[in-house]
Amino acid sequence: MWLRNLLYDGETGDVLVSQTNNEFDDPLYNFSYPAHWVNSGMGLAYKNIGATFKNMQLHQGKLFYANGRDTFSVINHFESGDELLAIGQFTRNTTYAADTCQNSFYLFSGKLDTIPIWVIDAAKGYEKEWIVFY
Repeated sequence: MWLRNLLYDGETGDVLVSQTNNEFDDPLYNFSYPAHWVNSGMGLAYKNIGATFKNMQLHQGKLFYANGRDTFSVINHFESGDELLAIGQFTRNTTYAADTCQNSFYLFSGKLDTIPIWVIDAAKGYEKEWIVFY
C-alpha cells in the first residue's frame, strides 16, 4: 500500500489529487474540490487583510468617498462576512438637523473611537446591493 500526492492547491497547499492502489494493484484516485473555487466568500483572508481606507463616510449602510456623493466599490475589496474596524467620530452633533436628508445630519464630533462593522451582501434580499452593516 502506498499513497502519492499528485496535485496541491496553490493558495492553501492542501492536497487536491492523491493516488493509491487497491488490493488488486489498481490505481485509486481521490479528488478534493476546494470551496473557494466555487464561492469567493470562502476564500482566504490574505486578499484584503490589513487593507486601510481613509476619509470614508458610512451613510445608511453604504460606504462613500469623503465627498459624500461617490459610492465606494465594496464588492471590489470585500466579501460578504468580512469584519472591518472603523475608526472615527461616532457622536452625532445634536445641534444640527434631525432630518436624514440634510447633510448636517451626518456631522459627528467627539473623540476618535473604534467600532466593528460587517460587510453583508444584501443583493439576495430587499436592498439588491452590497451594504456595510454596523
